[in-house]
Amino acid sequence: MAGTDTIRGIAYQQAQAIHLAIEIVELYPEHQIRVEGMDDVVDVEVLDADGRLVSAYQMKSRSSAPWTPKPIADVMRRWADLNVPDAMFKFVTNGKLGPGAQTLSEILANSDPDRTRQLATNLDIPEAVAERLTFARISVDLSSVGALLEAAERRIAARLDPLLRDRQVEAVQCVDRLVRVLMERSAHDDPAKRLFTATDLRELIGGENGERPEHQWPGGLKDSYLATVSSTSHALVSLTLTPISSGPVVEVNSLLSVKAAVLSGATGTGKSSAIQMLQASAAISGRSVVVCRAETYVPGHLGALVADALGFTLGTDIPTYAGRKVLADPSAVVIIDGVSEIPDATLKHLAEDLKPLLSRPGLASVVLVGRDPTVLRRLLDPAPVQEAFSVTPLENSDQDRLIESIVGPTGHKISQIRARAERVLGDGARNPMLLAIFVQSGASDSVELSRSAVYAKFLAHLSERAPSVDARTYLPLLGIVFARLLSAQRRYSDRYEWIASTDEAAHSLSPAIDGSSARAAGLRIGLITEVGMGVVAPFHDSLADYLAGTALAAGLAPLPNVLHPNQSEWMLFASELGVDVSGLVARDLPFLSVRVALADKNFPGSGSYAQDVAELLDTFLGTNGCTVHAKEALDGRLILRATDASGTFIGPTVVERERGPLYGAVRLWRLVLRSRFRAVPPILTPRPRSAEEAQSRVKEFVRQRQRHLDNLLNTFPDVQRSLLLDRLRPLGLTFFIGESEENWGAEDWPMSYVATVETCLLQNAPDERLGQTSASHFLNGGPARAAATEIQKEIEQLTNTSGWLA
Repeated sequence: MAGTDTIRGIAYQQAQAIHLAIEIVELYPEHQIRVEGMDDVVDVEVLDADGRLVSAYQMKSRSSAPWTPKPIADVMRRWADLNVPDAMFKFVTNGKLGPGAQTLSEILANSDPDRTRQLATNLDIPEAVAERLTFARISVDLSSVGALLEAAERRIAARLDPLLRDRQVEAVQCVDRLVRVLMERSAHDDPAKRLFTATDLRELIGGENGERPEHQWPGGLKDSYLATVSSTSHALVSLTLTPISSGPVVEVNSLLSVKAAVLSGATGTGKSSAIQMLQASAAISGRSVVVCRAETYVPGHLGALVADALGFTLGTDIPTYAGRKVLADPSAVVIIDGVSEIPDATLKHLAEDLKPLLSRPGLASVVLVGRDPTVLRRLLDPAPVQEAFSVTPLENSDQDRLIESIVGPTGHKISQIRARAERVLGDGARNPMLLAIFVQSGASDSVELSRSAVYAKFLAHLSERAPSVDARTYLPLLGIVFARLLSAQRRYSDRYEWIASTDEAAHSLSPAIDGSSARAAGLRIGLITEVGMGVVAPFHDSLADYLAGTALAAGLAPLPNVLHPNQSEWMLFASELGVDVSGLVARDLPFLSVRVALADKNFPGSGSYAQDVAELLDTFLGTNGCTVHAKEALDGRLILRATDASGTFIGPTVVERERGPLYGAVRLWRLVLRSRFRAVPPILTPRPRSAEEAQSRVKEFVRQRQRHLDNLLNTFPDVQRSLLLDRLRPLGLTFFIGESEENWGAEDWPMSYVATVETCLLQNAPDERLGQTSASHFLNGGPARAAATEIQKEIEQLTNTSGWLA
């Protein structure tokens, strides 16, 4: 593998410095670099042609405990003491930030008028000194040294003459040379000998300046890309999209007409298939849709992400400037798939990189794809208007066509298989991926199977492609690796980390197990694939969730200390496999508890059952003092009654005896929430009598609804309140009231609207496609009931259980 031997022992600092050097040669050709800069505060300085400091970086690798605020605060104080207020300073690390360090990072990144005072207090420095930190930031880049160096090799290879026979070898040698020279010059005491002039950098990076014809966009590169993607095979089932707000089903090509959009949905719903359909059909009509994988994103290098996506499709290295040209092309659509499945720290960088693209006119359109719509929408906040879609679940005819493509034309048996899938998978049978796994695994011969059992059968089916290797050796090994990756909020790895992780997992299982055999078997059966330049992942992310769940169930991996939303499917599989995740889920992902509870068979015995239910109920209610009484009914089931900390009665509800405490606590929690929402009845609201009255009443309605939302949200514990608020935002409304029209024999006013941060009345009809209703329908029921209904709807979305609070 390119460069494997040379990266051992190479520091994170050198890897980051190489990317910085490439960036300077490509974007700022007159700038210079000095390594080991001022007073040991700076690792790398960027100077302009006159030697003035433009930016400075301290780069620290950390693989142990998260950063505490003190060491970073010390660095910031020392930088402030140097008094270079106009230069940018960035503390770059691949370590996680602890709570205090995260707070400092957020203060540095915000633009509040009170920022200087907050910094002065946090760092214990005078405000006059804190003002020198205007351009200081903390940057977390979780990329490994191997991944950074391999990305640098690709960027340099793309600069070389494509006719060069050993272009890849030359790129590897160039990176090795850069590492060696960086280390040599860092050792000098004389600042002049630690300087890389613009000429030095051009000679070290090498390659061609200017654009080659085959890399021009628009031009040769665009033509090649369109020809390649237009020839890709079309999906068997024609997928459509459903607007999340409201409205009829639309074709996938509707994404071509929006400037910013999200496409969200649970695992396997067909999101990736839908965007592949869009990519191919758009190319036929001459539109460019570039699909990037979020897993391949290196913070701060959005252009490189797009260039790598082009290169992965075309099978060659593409220079970063071509990716930047795509981002500047207003006719292009840039799709980033898997966005909500990358770590939080990486998401923050992606959000920063996307801001200019979203807020400025005349640039490429952006579509973000992933499981969590809240995360996706948050990244699109800078866009003036954004739209949200999900993939429409399969109709019966689509299900039958998908089944027939796998088992062949078997007549009436197809409807029987579909019926079995619906009994086993429920709504999951309308999920293309789950239905395909169900049929391919042979699970259609049985009806009493959990989703985990279906995945087990599917992997057994896949393993038949490599009969010479015992699946009982490599599947547990891969389970350990994916559990470790998921603990870091990932399901992917660079190739260097993949080799190290599988070797380490093999050693932890048995010295007789070989990591290289496991890697080869995973590739041979199609379980593991390369999803982008140098990035390894399962061919579908749900397989990583399942395998990581088996590692927990077998005691081969520990539960994470804290759960994040992108770990929810992992926890669902683990619970189905018998792992007790109730306390962790109730605390960190409370709304996921509704689905986890369905698999909860961890009955502890009559002695502690009621107390365990009470503790979980306290967690759900954010209280301390719930009491639960369990009484056995004549049929053996348990009748639960409870009182909360204030003495309010809850219940009764009935649960099967084999169910665990989480199931009982969720049932009681549901009764509390239903009671809370039913206490807010709808009220009769008269129709507006004029357009002016409709306008003023809508404004007041939105203001009152926000107040009622705040009041209701304050009845939830902090974690639940935060999750709900993220989904409800923005709480304002931009709207337009049209000319009066007759509606069911009465005068009414049509209304166009979109949720925004502020409330604003449009004086003219909007050009964009907005939500449609009438003023009287919008006002119907009153603002208090609207607030209760919205929160109830979001809870059911978060629980993924339609009608749970009905």
